[in-house]
Amino acid sequence: MPATNRLTAFAHVTEQQVEDLAFLWLLWDRAAHQPDQTAATRAKLERRMNAHLNGLAVSPDIAWARALETEETCDAGELFVLAMLALERGDPASLARVVALSQAQPHARRGLVSALGWQNSARVYPLLKPWIASDNPYERYLAVAACSVRRLDPQAYLQRLLRDPANREQPDLYARLLRLVGELKRTDLVAELRPAMAEEGEPAFWAHWSALMLGESRACAGLAPFVLDPEATQRRAIDLAFRASPANQAWDWINQLVNSGQDGAVVRALGALGDPRGVNWLLTRMEEPELAKQAAEAFTLITGVDLEAAQLTQLSPPAAPEPDVMAVTDYEHRPYPAPEKALRYWGGIRHRFTPGQRYLMGVPVADAPLQAIWRDGLQPQRRAAAIEWALSSPQAPYPNLNAPVGTGGGL
Repeated sequence: MPATNRLTAFAHVTEQQVEDLAFLWLLWDRAAHQPDQTAATRAKLERRMNAHLNGLAVSPDIAWARALETEETCDAGELFVLAMLALERGDPASLARVVALSQAQPHARRGLVSALGWQNSARVYPLLKPWIASDNPYERYLAVAACSVRRLDPQAYLQRLLRDPANREQPDLYARLLRLVGELKRTDLVAELRPAMAEEGEPAFWAHWSALMLGESRACAGLAPFVLDPEATQRRAIDLAFRASPANQAWDWINQLVNSGQDGAVVRALGALGDPRGVNWLLTRMEEPELAKQAAEAFTLITGVDLEAAQLTQLSPPAAPEPDVMAVTDYEHRPYPAPEKALRYWGGIRHRFTPGQRYLMGVPVADAPLQAIWRDGLQPQRRAAAIEWALSSPQAPYPNLNAPVGTGGGL
């Protein structure tokens, strides 16, 4: 049988691989933030994805045709597949089609940005200079986003783009530029952050975020609106602010969050702060089905206790759940803590912890084994290690928790 006929005969296999790869990317992307995932479990997904990519390379035209069938209603996973195939083809028209598609469907854009971080450097790097110097703001955005996910320094271009008034009129692009300053630890660009600090929305958030990453402790107070407002940036604000702010400021924010009924945000804040004075409050929240698992995660971040290994878990919720509590969430695969057992356990170890001292995984933050946590920890623990490492010095890199594990990026 001629080679062409053999490929056609097995076209259904290629079509299935296209669908499976899009689904695997969604699992892999979600796994970056799931509390039961580790670098090892994400790497396993990456190996499966790479196997599918190798399979698609056998019949690239069939794969491309099948992937194009999703372009009208594609999600981020399907756009990831299209982008990977377009970059592999090396065809400017195919790539332009994917870029236009991502611009028209912002909800799927993450798939293209992910592909720019995943694909081979030889296929991505030649695009970056034309894009970053482009008259098209969206192409500039893609160049900056690619630099972000790959932690690639655009050098003089970054300052030039930050100073260009045209870029300040593009909120998505300007926010990504400000974010990149902190991700790359560009201490030489601190002054470029200050104009954005007086603005509102994401540019103001990322200006303060990057300033803190660069060691500008005065920027911490500027994160207050983002810490206290349950909007899209609140989680990121909490993760950084409670690790960088003075203790009195942190506890003032916690009191405000408690008073506004944002108990979920309080749980996250206490885990980030790492002060054992918050443990009793967390133990109380373990009695509430909607907060029990999150409180257990924060308890572990502070104490380092593996609740399953210490037999501090139970199969069912600590109380009868509301109808929507059992819905699928990031914590669906985590066990419920057993509040009474956790309380007794804490009573036996609390003498090891000094009130007012910050802890990560049971160790004072200054002495925490950040590299080991990054290598072996669950994703919330790895996130904490990455932020603590970045805050330890203005020069310390900030690794990308969302990047493919196979690309490196360790502490």
